[in-house]
Amino acid sequence: MMGAFFLFNVKISTMSEPIRHHYIPQFWLKTFCEDPNDGYVRYIDIKTGKESYENVKNIFYCNRLYEDEENHPEDAEIIEKTLSKFESEIQPLFKKIVYDKEIILSEQDYFKLFIFLELEIYRNNRNKVMLRNHAKAKDIPFVETHDYNKFISQWKNEIFELSKIRAPKDVASSNLDQGAKFQLQFDLEYEHLLIFETKDIPFIISDTMPIVLQVPGLIPNVKVPVVSILPISPRRVAVIALNDIENTHYRDMPISKEKLRSPIIKKSLFNVYNLKPRLLYKKDVIGINEALKRLALEGYIIK
Repeated sequence: MMGAFFLFNVKISTMSEPIRHHYIPQFWLKTFCEDPNDGYVRYIDIKTGKESYENVKNIFYCNRLYEDEENHPEDAEIIEKTLSKFESEIQPLFKKIVYDKEIILSEQDYFKLFIFLELEIYRNNRNKVMLRNHAKAKDIPFVETHDYNKFISQWKNEIFELSKIRAPKDVASSNLDQGAKFQLQFDLEYEHLLIFETKDIPFIISDTMPIVLQVPGLIPNVKVPVVSILPISPRRVAVIALNDIENTHYRDMPISKEKLRSPIIKKSLFNVYNLKPRLLYKKDVIGINEALKRLALEGYIIK
């Protein structure tokens, strides 16, 4: 499961250029609206502790977050444009996993959705903190430079390349760097996507996604993510989990290992994935919500 980081530059622009770059797409946030037609959500500000009704266009964004003059001097807004294109393509699939009782996906749609969620993990706000820590640390394996600006330039370029990928076959021929390419290929081969739902209290969503369970890896100072949880609506979360996790020795899981088994795949000329939502109990939802609140940097949405 990919991790990331960010920074943004200052530039004088024309009125037509997009200024607010949302790291959680607005169509995603609208599933948490009191009334989906007005775009307003109940928002808790972390700093003040106050609750207010906010339009989704006014939260979970940074000005010029993906602007990139260094890698794309001919069009500094190309990353935001490419992200918007992918978001437009994914919205019908996103509606399926949010609202459908039976979620049946073609292999093509399953992997497109999986890649989009990986992209959302990579571009998310809290990864700014991860970058800052990596840039300062001197004992992180595989890090060639501790130059903060180089990290940021690379992160933006990886977002751009990742946002153009739609299928596993696209990864090898992409311009992702070797580390990111290996990570995405691993995720697509050795992890799976699931949908869970609650019948009790609703899920919240914060500026920090996903919740990640990590375990110690074979390399010192490196932890391996085995479960990532992303709220997609007040009633459902998407979960990316390691294959065969139900047979591992891992303990203290946010969701029981038995529930994390791989989805049912109908084998044929074209494989079909059944992502019928699996039920989470109240205590599981409370644990997920508490983690989202604890990790939030700016605020969170409640239903």
